[in-house]
Amino acid sequence: MDFNKMASAIFEGVPEFRNSYDDELDEEAPYSFLSAFGVFVRDSIVNKKPCALSALTFINHFVNNNVEDDKLMEMMVVGVLEILTDYAVTQKEASKNFTGHCYKFFDELLTGGFFLDLRQINY
Repeated sequence: MDFNKMASAIFEGVPEFRNSYDDELDEEAPYSFLSAFGVFVRDSIVNKKPCALSALTFINHFVNNNVEDDKLMEMMVVGVLEILTDYAVTQKEASKNFTGHCYKFFDELLTGGFFLDLRQINY
């Protein structure tokens, strides 16, 4: 999937992110864009914003429907899913709302030894 199509899908799927994204789109920096999206979703979860659930639902749908695109999946894992490993609350909410390949990718991040699995911590 090319950058502009990916960015359009994210903006359409999570319009609150479109409203908060102030940078210029740069197809030479897709990880920067996806990281901004990941931080937006993480902060939405942490701050209990109404758009948090719809953003997680979008990520789940987007990943599961584009799983055959290896490059896109690498960018989504590194740019978005890794950011959702930051806090126990984001790990729990993502794990609760992700299914299929999206859950598999996220769970592999938490059980692969590079990130601390905080899902069992009470908050």
